[in-house]
Amino acid sequence: MNTFLFVFVIALLVSTTFILFLLYSGSGRFFTKQQSSLRDSHVKEIPRLGGVGITLGFLITISLAYSLIGGLPNSPENPLSLALQGPLFIFLIGGFSIFTVGLADDIWNIRIRYKLLGQILVAAFVSWFGLSIEKIDLPVYGAQELGFFAFPLTTLWIVGVMNALNLIDGLDGLASGVSMIALTGLLVISIIQVDVVIIVFSLALIGSILGFWLFNRHPASIFMGDSGSLFLGYCLSTLSIWGMRNSETGAVNLLPIVLLGLPILDTLFSFFRRQLQGIPFYSADKNHMHHRLLAKGYSIPQAVLVMYLIATGFSILALAVYWQPDWYLVMCLAAILLGYFSLLFLEYKEIKAPFKMMKETATLKRQRSFVNALSEHIDVFFEKDTSLDDLLKSFAFWASQMKIAAYSIEAGKKLNTHYQASLSATKTISRQLIYEKGHVRIRLDFYADELDVDSDVKGKLMDRVVQEFIKNMCRFAEDETDIEDVISAPLHRKETTEHIATPNSLDYN
Repeated sequence: MNTFLFVFVIALLVSTTFILFLLYSGSGRFFTKQQSSLRDSHVKEIPRLGGVGITLGFLITISLAYSLIGGLPNSPENPLSLALQGPLFIFLIGGFSIFTVGLADDIWNIRIRYKLLGQILVAAFVSWFGLSIEKIDLPVYGAQELGFFAFPLTTLWIVGVMNALNLIDGLDGLASGVSMIALTGLLVISIIQVDVVIIVFSLALIGSILGFWLFNRHPASIFMGDSGSLFLGYCLSTLSIWGMRNSETGAVNLLPIVLLGLPILDTLFSFFRRQLQGIPFYSADKNHMHHRLLAKGYSIPQAVLVMYLIATGFSILALAVYWQPDWYLVMCLAAILLGYFSLLFLEYKEIKAPFKMMKETATLKRQRSFVNALSEHIDVFFEKDTSLDDLLKSFAFWASQMKIAAYSIEAGKKLNTHYQASLSATKTISRQLIYEKGHVRIRLDFYADELDVDSDVKGKLMDRVVQEFIKNMCRFAEDETDIEDVISAPLHRKETTEHIATPNSLDYN
């Protein structure tokens, strides 16, 4: 017990020390997360190198445990030393490699294709050299040999979990807290199985994450960044394979999926609903489970707590099988029901009215294709207008296609106009985007239930449209000085995501 306590405390202290160093050394001024997309929930610049503290806290703790522990409880030899000569040595190499990929993205913002390639290479390396799923234990059917499919399936599992954890890293303390809940479940399972190595690794990770979480909970002082989310996703995916493998048959059951049910559910459902809405599956949006909780009126701490409870529910279902092995099929079905009712609680249209959504898919795809085509050629669309009134009508048409509830345009004292769609007094304007370029100010308002149309693709198109609109406004300005000031000024975008008011109380005059 003293050995395990030593591992946890050392990991906590090392991680906390590195986080404090990152916060107070000034490095945060160079590597920050700014509100650069419609899905970002923070306006302030916040350091995003917390993954450095998590990773180094874990690796240094494991190194100390390997060097200082002469023997661990219930083992004639040092099982940690034996493990580090086998597959878990491969695990550590892969962990440091994926941390490097994430850190490179945090610093230089590398392209998605290269980041994904790095993830695949690391996952393939680990799968090829020993941490692979050779057999899978299915309910009713029992253990099944995967054969040729072992390598690609393991690679897919590792890459999938890494990205799943990365996708839920959207609120203060969410990804780190969910990771600790899943690791606690794995820790309990490893204690039941008396797997000393997984106990040590789980405690080292939990301690490292806790040291970060203390500064990442709301209001966050630091983010984990891709270096942290990819590293944690990698650790969860690989350790769950190793820790839940049947010692007699060598088969891995479906419980790793149940244990990590929350991030997996959010990721798979995100791909599904994006296809139904005509959005590219890779397009980031603001309609994840935690975003839906915010849209329902929950505060950030409340939304995170609800997500913790759902994650805990999945962990309890995974643990139940180890107390009652005969409940394997029942627990898998219960996990599916937990996921279904979680989505139903969040009022996703795809769950509440799936057949209606499927019928509307073709219409939504045509609508999005039209908006994309219109926005891509918006320069030609605006250049055809021969007067300011025509230009404003064109902008109003574009706003209606983008499902903008209302907007206002201010350009000094000479222009102050507004537009309103068929506003409903029962709906809430929960989001405003404000663009400023020189003395031109444009405000766009959205309904709370239209948050599901927001994505990074839409954000880039909106930036382009506003830029072109302001440029064409200058064609009709009389003062050449004003024209030069506006054209040379940078375009700034800021966002308000609080519940603001009902449409009837908004002033557009």
